[in-house]
Order: sequence, then structure tokens, then C-alpha cells
Amino acid sequence: MISHRKYYALLTLFVFSLTGIRANEINHFRHYAVNDGLRQSTIKDIVQDKNGALWLATFDGLVKFDGYEFENHKVLSSGYNNVAHSNRVDNLKVDKYGRMWVTSLTDIY
Repeated sequence: MISHRKYYALLTLFVFSLTGIRANEINHFRHYAVNDGLRQSTIKDIVQDKNGALWLATFDGLVKFDGYEFENHKVLSSGYNNVAHSNRVDNLKVDKYGRMWVTSLTDIY
């Protein structure tokens, strides 16, 4: 039979060995701002496409981030039948076919 002292010593070693394993998991966070290539710093929504790129909905259009650089896309075009009145993007959704749906609430009165 194991004594209480040995039991607690083994339990302590077991707990410290588990915390040692968890301590090896290091997460790195990087803060991105306008100086890093974002055209606008207010992000309304984020989705990930099937290729792993992040798409950001901002007050100044769509932003694609591939993990290395930002690619800014305007919503407005110069066409005659343009229905968008602003570059603001509020929501993003990717459907089961990989198509991205973009909505803006600026035109709802």
C-alpha cells in the first residue's frame, strides 16, 4: 500500500508534468493596422475562404489577407447601374459552394 506522502508526491509530479506540456503551446498574436496595408481599421466581419485566405468586411470595402499581405477591394464601380452607394461592407458569408456573399446595411432606410 502506498503512503499518503508518496501519493501526494506522485500526484504533484503528475500535475506538474501536465502543466509542462501545456506550457510548450505558445500562441503568437500580431496586431495589424493601417500602416501594415489595411485601408481601414474598422472590421465588421471576417470569413475564411476554401483556400485559407481571410476576408475582412470594412467601412472602406473588402480586404483579403493571405497571411502575408493585404489586398484591398472597393465595392463601388464607375458603371451606370451601380447599386452600391458606399464602399462599406457589413457582413460576409461563404456558402457551401465557396461563393462569398457581401451585404451592406448603409442603403436600408
